[in-house]
Amino acid sequence: MKVVCTDAETQSHHAPAEEFGREGLIPYPECPRRYDVIQAALQSVGWTSFVAATDHDDGLLSAVHDADYIAFLRGAYTSWIAAGGVGDLVASVFSGSDGRAPTNTAAATGFYGFDTTPLTAGTWAATRAAAHAALTAADQVAAGDSTAYALCRPPGHHASRNRFGGYCYLNHAALAAQSLAATGSVAIVDIDYHHGNGTQDIFFARRDVLTISLHGHPGFAYPYFSGFANETGIGAGADFNLNIPLPENTTPAQYGVALERALKRITRFRPSYLLVAAGFDTAKGDPTGSWQHQRADFSRIGAVIGALGLPTLVVQEGGYRVRTLGQNARAFFEGLAAASAAQPRVASRVSRASRATTSVELDVRYVVRASDVESVRSLVAATGVFNSEEIGVAMELVQARLATGEACGYHFVFAELAGRLAGYACFGPVSGTEGRFDLYWIAVAPSAQRAGLGARLMSLAEAACVDLGAQRVYVETSSTAPYAATRSFYRAMGYRKVCEVADFYRDGDAKVILDKVLALSA
Repeated sequence: MKVVCTDAETQSHHAPAEEFGREGLIPYPECPRRYDVIQAALQSVGWTSFVAATDHDDGLLSAVHDADYIAFLRGAYTSWIAAGGVGDLVASVFSGSDGRAPTNTAAATGFYGFDTTPLTAGTWAATRAAAHAALTAADQVAAGDSTAYALCRPPGHHASRNRFGGYCYLNHAALAAQSLAATGSVAIVDIDYHHGNGTQDIFFARRDVLTISLHGHPGFAYPYFSGFANETGIGAGADFNLNIPLPENTTPAQYGVALERALKRITRFRPSYLLVAAGFDTAKGDPTGSWQHQRADFSRIGAVIGALGLPTLVVQEGGYRVRTLGQNARAFFEGLAAASAAQPRVASRVSRASRATTSVELDVRYVVRASDVESVRSLVAATGVFNSEEIGVAMELVQARLATGEACGYHFVFAELAGRLAGYACFGPVSGTEGRFDLYWIAVAPSAQRAGLGARLMSLAEAACVDLGAQRVYVETSSTAPYAATRSFYRAMGYRKVCEVADFYRDGDAKVILDKVLALSA
């Protein structure tokens, strides 16, 4: 199992000193020690390999969070200190509605925050590093790893599009799910003691990401205002959010029954990926919970989740009884790993894509036909992503290939389902270079999306590029939020950002260039 870690020093600087409890000030439970004990427990076993989180484009954050909220988190503490503030930045007045963000930093903290969760000197660096760990782990799973774990601190599942609270600032699980959703459907099961209100908020109107949360009933458990059973999603997301609120004295056996209900819903959904928001604050003695899970219970929870046999990403959330946190986390992953290893599993994302498409007779061809001009126009237009000028360019490339053959430099791979064009890719050599190719287009019809066809087309295009002498292939896309899923897809396919040309398409819209090495030069 891959364990993706943040930089320990970075996350250690986010260390709030104390908070108000029932008897006055108490030590803050969300502390750096949580990270240390989990890491130590997993380093002591032979079935984990630790990898460092890689930097990702911060623009990906805006696919989940509002831009003004991200800007606030990035600069709030610095502004607070510059204005004469001392110590942690904690809200004292709250907006209670969207309204207008105050210009005063202290007041804005109560606009963007929904409780007294503090901002410290290291908060932004720590949550940003945790987000990058979650995105790195998502990349691992999308690339074919059966299981990956993002050891994140602080947690994230209470952070919504534009609010922080509950020790959470960026929603790391939601960011990872958004990344995975570029290549397939995602089911999120949140096993933290507290409702994942932020994750619910982010995906509440979507059907490609199923969100499930098992948690203490909001009648007695934080965050109190969400997590009720009648919150089932809206619009396209209706019936794709499942809350299972449980009593304060829920036993491990009763929890097991509830978990089976959640997993049956996941099975019906048939996701490409499973994401587990893993909070270990259901443990006996946790200062924020009331349940009695012990080591053997966590092992059983991991085992029943692993028995699903799905490519699985685990993102760390809560768990505050440091004395037992490490052993409970280890037990969960031991159960998950053992059960997962016993399940039949496809070897890679490409073979998953093949299985999804060959069951409905996928036909692949490289020959361009006259009818492809209209088929490409119709498909590209149907995606809703491209403007009229871009649609015209897509048609012109097909017309150029029909008119002049390979001399035009444009090569194609077409995928058809039941005789209709379901997706295609266009690629070719970069003039004046040696072994450098451009991927000009890759598009999948809406009716064929979320089945792995994009990944299959990319694989076929790359193989064709290698046959034509390619050593390296380049792709270009926009830096804006609507293209975040596109950038996530390319990253999941192994592409890495090379550079960004500011204001290329228009002011504020940069061209992002990514590349991938396909073959070593001679």
